[in-house]
Amino acid sequence: MQIRRMAVALPFLWMVSVPGLMAVAHAGGQPAQMTASLASDAALAAIEACSAKGMAVSAAVVDAQGQLHILHRGGSASLESLATSQKRAQAVSKHAQGQYGERAVGGALLRVDKTVVGAIGVGGATSAVHDEACAVVGANRALEKHVASQHSTRAVTFSYGLGDWLMGMKLFYRS
Repeated sequence: MQIRRMAVALPFLWMVSVPGLMAVAHAGGQPAQMTASLASDAALAAIEACSAKGMAVSAAVVDAQGQLHILHRGGSASLESLATSQKRAQAVSKHAQGQYGERAVGGALLRVDKTVVGAIGVGGATSAVHDEACAVVGANRALEKHVASQHSTRAVTFSYGLGDWLMGMKLFYRS
């Protein structure tokens, strides 16, 4: 009988003696998730980045499950760029979930503390590498603006390969 009481009491005593562990379990806060302002800022920043280089694009932002949050068409972007950007955002999101074997070029994940909260896709630039560069710029600017300083932020890029990506970035950021 005493052994049973000890078996029940020991885990309780251990939890009481480690208050930090209990605080994490109960006060962990809400998990990071997509917001309307984050989606809007990411799309607009991507469009502005391409517009500054003379390219008219559209941008789409989806949540971690691939559900569309915002679809924004830049001034003179083609109508086809709307569908392209949405498909790229969904493909990037699905690739991150392991649903697609092939990764998509032209988009970037939105991550907060290693948690995928969504993806951005861009369409309409002169190449998929340029679309991707705009998506990365949009993701980074939006995350910098919206994520609290205690979170680590990072936009993960998908590209043809490191060499192609670097060449695309060189072309994109060339004066």
